[in-house]
Amino acid sequence: MKKIIIPAACLLIIEFVSIIGLHGSSEWGSPVISKDGINVYMKNIEGSKIKEGMGVAIINARLETITTLMRDVPAQIEWFEACIEARILKKINDDNLILYRVNKAPWPVHNRDAVTQIMVTRDYPNGRIIISSNALKDPLVPVAKGVIRMTDMTSRFVLTYIDREHTEVVMYMKVNPAGAIPPWAANLMGKKLPYNTLLGMKRMVARSKYIEAGKKSKDGREIEDALKNGRIKNSR
Repeated sequence: MKKIIIPAACLLIIEFVSIIGLHGSSEWGSPVISKDGINVYMKNIEGSKIKEGMGVAIINARLETITTLMRDVPAQIEWFEACIEARILKKINDDNLILYRVNKAPWPVHNRDAVTQIMVTRDYPNGRIIISSNALKDPLVPVAKGVIRMTDMTSRFVLTYIDREHTEVVMYMKVNPAGAIPPWAANLMGKKLPYNTLLGMKRMVARSKYIEAGKKSKDGREIEDALKNGRIKNSR
């Protein structure tokens, strides 16, 4: 198969079209951060002073390289903003996991933890893999002393095929940090989280460990098969 090289200018156009189309520019407004190929947006949530965040980036990596990274749960401490512990509590199947994660908070704020359910869904006709996370209230892990449990938190990573070596990643994050954190401080942390997380993802997917593992993964085999059979299409 002939390799298609997309110029950087074209990637910028793709990202712009994505933002004004799929993500609704009028709803999200102008970016609050725009650097290193990452745009971060914040929008108001009705009935709450804490905003929802969205980060958008085009990553120089294959779909399966990114999913392989995201399946390496303990490695989240190396790239997911503020994460200092991450582990699998229960594996229902490859696409349905219960995780435990601890986030470091700046002094004098207490660290936060959460038990979350991760669901992976595939929308190959639109070239997407969606990884959703929702906090659970079940006390599968006792709350440690000096840590505050978050039970109102949702996130979603939408990974969209551009070509074999480029993937658009859109990260949505809505978090109620619980405890006595003023909304302005929560929103400041919410603005940094998508940017630093996507920046960390860019760094991690360049590692040969994830590139090679991705090629041999179940996700990789499924994606190759879907491409050969015309079931994955660029949604642009």
